[in-house]
Amino acid sequence: MRVVLDTNVWLDWLVFHDRGVVPLKAAHAAGQLEIIRSSAGEQELERVLAYDALKRLVDAASRPVFMENMYKTSSLHDGSTRAGTLPTCRDPDDQAFLELARDCGADLLVSKDRDLLELRRAKFGLSGSAAGFRIVTPPECVALLSPQPPKAA
Repeated sequence: MRVVLDTNVWLDWLVFHDRGVVPLKAAHAAGQLEIIRSSAGEQELERVLAYDALKRLVDAASRPVFMENMYKTSSLHDGSTRAGTLPTCRDPDDQAFLELARDCGADLLVSKDRDLLELRRAKFGLSGSAAGFRIVTPPECVALLSPQPPKAA
């Protein structure tokens, strides 16, 4: 499954070691997830890692280590674009994740961002798949990776 992670999910993965992304890490290690990133996403993560609020966890010397872990875990999108209309997100930084998910042919955009999750309901409908990909939270991504029990006849 091809996925795009937003900055909040990358922070949980790389910095906070949030329990909610542990199943995603396991799925990636097992080859179930292909994570795609863009240069815009890299730049946003670098900017966020320098925030004062994270100084206690991320000092200047450790920022390159976090970025290197992102590089090792994901593949850089080649920059090609695909046709397809996307809704406009309030935050231009979030718009870049929508565009990346469309352009790289992602199955899922994994997000914890309120604007993206609201956009999914308002513009993408309940399925969230109008643009060829779904916007999901980390737990929803995990549920989609888990084998579904057969339905009773």
